[in-house]
Amino acid sequence: MMMPELGHTPDNGPADLKLEIEEFIRDEILRYGTERGDRAAVIINDFSTCMLEDYKKKVSEWDVGTVRTCLMKDVADTPWIIREGGRGVVPLICRFLLHLHDHGHLPDAVAMANDLLATEPAFMRLIEMNQKEMDLFADVVLDLFLQQTPGMTGVETNPADLSVSTTISTNEATIRKTLIRHRCDEFCEQFSDYPVSECCAHLIRDLANHPDSPLLRGDQLLWSAAIIYTACQRENLVRRGTGGGQFGDEIALYFGIRLSSMRSKASGMKKYLAQQTRGS
Repeated sequence: MMMPELGHTPDNGPADLKLEIEEFIRDEILRYGTERGDRAAVIINDFSTCMLEDYKKKVSEWDVGTVRTCLMKDVADTPWIIREGGRGVVPLICRFLLHLHDHGHLPDAVAMANDLLATEPAFMRLIEMNQKEMDLFADVVLDLFLQQTPGMTGVETNPADLSVSTTISTNEATIRKTLIRHRCDEFCEQFSDYPVSECCAHLIRDLANHPDSPLLRGDQLLWSAAIIYTACQRENLVRRGTGGGQFGDEIALYFGIRLSSMRSKASGMKKYLAQQTRGS
């Protein structure tokens, strides 16, 4: 099986890592069969390339935090993994890390594997959320398309028609707002907290109506978490000056993001919300 070339690094470079991946995949095929081995090859190559090229980490520099971030931020955002439901991804990556450890490349692999296994429930929740988002995104785009092209249901359209792509692209704000609201509703439904859900709706409305269109910029997942965090503060579920407390930790864990990033985003929201208050 041919492996794609990995990023170039001075030591623990692509040639060594490529050989380790090939050996690992051969073992996977012997244990689990060709189909699972082929799937493992794609996942491990993508994961390794991400660590080497996106995070600029030689194998000897891989650490618990970066490996976890790669899993939650990059692997969990891979469309075909989302469609598959993320089954077996975390144990597979753990086996690969331990393989590198056994071959003398990764001294902290056991700690990394233990951390990833502890993170797996959050990873699976994130995969489920991303799957719902993909489905919702498709529904929202279709609804917007049908609204802008009345009477065209059942009629074939030309994919190269620039008017269609322009129509959809001009509705980016609506799509992002809908997806952010959907995430907030899902979280609030899990915790059965209607006042927080209602507060989130008001915050999203104010941000969506802001002349600077802040919801068009930045990670939608982080926006959703920050909006919920701010709503919880307003409902006195999170006390200011406590670092977020247990509820803040639950929000960050649910969305698979850092508490500090969520709090920073929530803090940045205040200037937009203050401007809306002054302008109303």
